[in-house]
Amino acid sequence: MKEEFKIIPVNERPREKAIYNGVSSLSNEELLAVILRCGTKNLNVMQLSHSIMKKYYNFNNLILRACVKVHNPDFA
Repeated sequence: MKEEFKIIPVNERPREKAIYNGVSSLSNEELLAVILRCGTKNLNVMQLSHSIMKKYYNFNNLILRACVKVHNPDFA
């Protein structure tokens, strides 16, 4: 279920947190949320980011999977 992202206090939102505290203050999920910029119809950006990180465990797996998919589009 999509929760409103707007209810998150401004200082806890990933983009604002990066601006005020630096990118190194972000968790992997928050960094991915900044990269994604927006969520989907059913998930806000933080929920989407959490879902992706849960599936791929870390950025290395996510990037590796993306590279394999680019070089071999039929790879599931």
